[in-house]
Amino acid sequence: MGRSAGRRRLGAGAASLALTLALVAGGGGAALAASPSPSASPTPTAKASAPAKVPAIVYPTRAELLAAQKDEQAKAAEVARIGEQVIALQHQADRAGKASQQADERYLTARVAADTAVAERDAAEAEAQTAAATARTSRTRASALAANLARTDLGTLPLSLVLNSRISGGTLRGLSTASQLSSMAARVYQQATDDAATAATAKAHAEAAATAAVAAEAKAEAAAAAAKKEAVATAAAVRDAQEHEQELVLDLAMLRHTSEQVACDYLAGQHHQPRCDPRKVAAEAATTPAARAVAFARAHIGDPYVFAAEGPHAWDCSGLTMAAYASVGIDIGPHSATAQYGLEKAEGHLVPFSSVRPGDLLFYTDGHGDMYHTTIYSGDGMMIEAPYAGADVREVPVRTADLVDEVARPAA
Repeated sequence: MGRSAGRRRLGAGAASLALTLALVAGGGGAALAASPSPSASPTPTAKASAPAKVPAIVYPTRAELLAAQKDEQAKAAEVARIGEQVIALQHQADRAGKASQQADERYLTARVAADTAVAERDAAEAEAQTAAATARTSRTRASALAANLARTDLGTLPLSLVLNSRISGGTLRGLSTASQLSSMAARVYQQATDDAATAATAKAHAEAAATAAVAAEAKAEAAAAAAKKEAVATAAAVRDAQEHEQELVLDLAMLRHTSEQVACDYLAGQHHQPRCDPRKVAAEAATTPAARAVAFARAHIGDPYVFAAEGPHAWDCSGLTMAAYASVGIDIGPHSATAQYGLEKAEGHLVPFSSVRPGDLLFYTDGHGDMYHTTIYSGDGMMIEAPYAGADVREVPVRTADLVDEVARPAA
């Protein structure tokens, strides 16, 4: 059985206890259909056969009725419990998804920082190599100059001659030039050596920074992978829980159908009347505007969710509630959950959730005054909603997360 077809079965009837009360109030007679008597068929011979006996109707006992209702109530409680688990898992999945997004962003930032640090390290290394090469060239040139000076007379003059006051002016000028050359070579060499040392220090710092940045990138990447794994796992857990919830909802629908049929047959037996159709009884019992609005919404279980749709075969949340009450001549406000809540509040139609009854509108808020979702309460802790894209109109247990503690009663 397909999931959509299964969800349509949720609309098979109202709750069995409500059905029982409706039957008791109406005596059950309006919903009872007389069983046609089988007509006698001729035999191959001219002699007519005896009329076929109509099998006696076996009506359920009160114990069987109570057992069916108990099974339904137990399944409804299980559905509600699993529904709360689904909500908790969804919150966990939302948190994990947010953490994964943040971890991905941190990883991207760390990767850019690592790329920048590596580029700076490479530039510092190239600069250090250039400075070292310049220092070697300067040292070679200084050494060559010293060697050339040593091979000249100026480089071999004895100290006594250099200190002699009667030395010729040309010799003094030569000595001055040699001294300047030697001093210049020494300065060039020293500057090149200092530049090489500075470049080597910068290279070491850049190397350390690059190593740290690459390590930080690897750590951020691992954290992002772990966060993504957690997000995927929690999302899978939500899907599994939702599938289990849908299975239980389908089981509950079948139990409700069985319970309603047992209740209908039990009351028929009490009035000595033929079997009845619980769906017909439920339809006839839906005499109030709220009940008819619920019946309208229930009739569209299985229709797809489409944003901003208001029927006739596709809906969003406020489109469904608006159309359900429009079908009974009640205006609950424009096509907006926030606007519908605002109108019902202005008209004094809000009541505490503790007194909720079928047909009331439930609202979900983002906590800042806006309503992001609205549903119709259908009784027994259940609600009918057009949930979100990818999910059809459905009847599910009431979710309590983000639920406004006041409900709207348009038919009040």
